[in-house]
Amino acid sequence: MDDPLNKVREESFETILTVLNARCDAVANRLRPHTVSKHDFFNKTPKWHRSCRAKWTSKTNIDQATHTLARSPCGKFTRQSLPEFDFKTMCVICGEKNLTGKYRHEYLRRVETTSIQETLFNKAVALNDQKLILRIQGDGSSAIDMVAAKVRYHKHCYDILRLREVGVEVKTDVYAKAFETLLCDISVPLTKGKVFYASTLKQMYQNHLASAGLEDDKVAQYRTSSLKKRLEKHFGSGILFVPQGGKTSDLVCSAHLSAAELVKAWKDLKMDVEKTIYM
Repeated sequence: MDDPLNKVREESFETILTVLNARCDAVANRLRPHTVSKHDFFNKTPKWHRSCRAKWTSKTNIDQATHTLARSPCGKFTRQSLPEFDFKTMCVICGEKNLTGKYRHEYLRRVETTSIQETLFNKAVALNDQKLILRIQGDGSSAIDMVAAKVRYHKHCYDILRLREVGVEVKTDVYAKAFETLLCDISVPLTKGKVFYASTLKQMYQNHLASAGLEDDKVAQYRTSSLKKRLEKHFGSGILFVPQGGKTSDLVCSAHLSAAELVKAWKDLKMDVEKTIYM
């Protein structure tokens, strides 16, 4: 018997969302990224067989799917398989709490805008990230109110999520990522005449490496000489390293400073360090 393809009617959209919320099969996982926007969904002129629609939306079949093992054979997660999640103390993306330690200083931030909320949910759906979807999906195909729920996240996790592409494994150069963050910290101050100790810059860079996910032992092994090479490669002749006597770390400054400006900036730096010591 022929079973021709029929256009999906707009009044069926709510039914589709209800089924997607209950199912975690291959069809649901394939459809879910396309149902974030009703308008976009119907712009693609979706079609289905009448028999397939009846079978997939059958209450009996949905009930059977709902009562399968918490982790289905296809390896997808269901809410029953996930441990209880505390939005107020855990990163919604990685599931970890504040990352602190000798080199780690990655604190949780609150989702405070709908823009961040939409980015989190839309990216999770596009990537078919089942864990994240189940954490933040509300009724139908929309997200929970993350602002009201006081959902937290790590900035690094959020940045990586935004950069991920569908079907592409994330391979982030943590050294390059940490260096970009360091540049954000020091580029403007350097142009304004600020002077740094090379050892201080190394410590800042190590903090960023740890926040980017590098193991503590590798963070500890990173040398000041390696950072100097990165800085020289980036700034070229625009950066200057001034050797200090004894065991004191080199000074790092803009090469455009005059001798008088360098001396003044160095004195200011020494005063700042002394204030920190005696605070």
